[in-house]
Amino acid sequence: MNHDEPQDQELRALTRTLGAAGDRIDVERVAAGVVARLREQPRHGQPRVIAVALRIAAMLVVIVIGAIAVRQLRPHGEATVATTVAGMPLTDLSAADLRDVLSTLDQPLDQDLDARDPGLEDLTAPELRRLLRSLEG
Repeated sequence: MNHDEPQDQELRALTRTLGAAGDRIDVERVAAGVVARLREQPRHGQPRVIAVALRIAAMLVVIVIGAIAVRQLRPHGEATVATTVAGMPLTDLSAADLRDVLSTLDQPLDQDLDARDPGLEDLTAPELRRLLRSLEG
C-alpha cells in the first residue's frame, strides 16, 4: 500500500480527529445511556427461541410417554401358540390327533365344565345340607 495515496491521507486525518475526540468522551455517561436503552427495548432473539424449544421438547415428552402408556395398555397382537398338548409336542401328533385337538379348541369352556361338574340344582336335600354346613365352618 502506498502511503501517498489521497484515501490513505484522509484516513490518517480522520484517525487523528477521532483520537482527539476519544479523550473528550465521558465513558460513564455513554455506558449508562447504552444500559438505559437496552432496558427500554423489548427483548428479542434467544429467550424467545429457547421458550419455543422448551415447549416443543415438552410436547415430545408427552407424546413419547403417551405412546408408551398406550403400548402397555393395548393387548399385544401376537397370540401365544401352544407347542405341546398334554406334555406331548405337537410335532409328534398324527393328522387325526391334530384334528381332534383343533375340534376341542373350538368348543366353549363352559360346555366342558357343565358336563363334568354337576350344579347345585342336581344336589339332593341331604347333599345341600352337608354343603351348607361345610361352608358355615
